[in-house]
Amino acid sequence: VFHKKEQSKPAENNSRNEHSTTCATSAPKAPPMCPCPVALEEIQKAKEIMDHALTIMSTAGGNNNKAETGYGGDGNSSLSSNKNGLCRYLHNSVTTGSDWSQVSPMMLPWIQLRDCISVGRDEYKYCDNQLLYHYTKDPEILKRELRQRK
Repeated sequence: VFHKKEQSKPAENNSRNEHSTTCATSAPKAPPMCPCPVALEEIQKAKEIMDHALTIMSTAGGNNNKAETGYGGDGNSSLSSNKNGLCRYLHNSVTTGSDWSQVSPMMLPWIQLRDCISVGRDEYKYCDNQLLYHYTKDPEILKRELRQRK
């Protein structure tokens, strides 16, 4: 509740209340919503790729129902045997893949998902080696980068 100082009408024979009183007013209106900076076509493409990625992950884990697996991994497959199965797989797996030809087909849709949204894509996208390492955690990528920088 916001308080607004208002001039009060002078009361007859009451000069103390002559200058101001406090009364409650409601909060100001919220500003209009900002338009989404992402084009509807890009959002739809991202949803298709995400659904495909979840399907691949759940199928690979033996669970053909992506709705059961979801991102948090709450289904019963090996990838989702606990609440964070898929998340753990994506963030904690180390796979070979020191070049693009060796990257697991299960990881490719997650990489494609990064590219389907144009906002910030060119300014903030990882370089190829960074992206490759992000999805494989292959220490050979880091070793190769260090050798090249010496």
